[in-house]
Amino acid sequence: MGPKGFDPLTIGLEVQHSIQAEL
Repeated sequence: MGPKGFDPLTIGLEVQHSIQAEL
């Protein structure tokens, strides 16, 4: 994971994991 690791797909996956974690 580097500073330039901000891909739309990566962010989307991280968001989904965060949402699932709350659920």
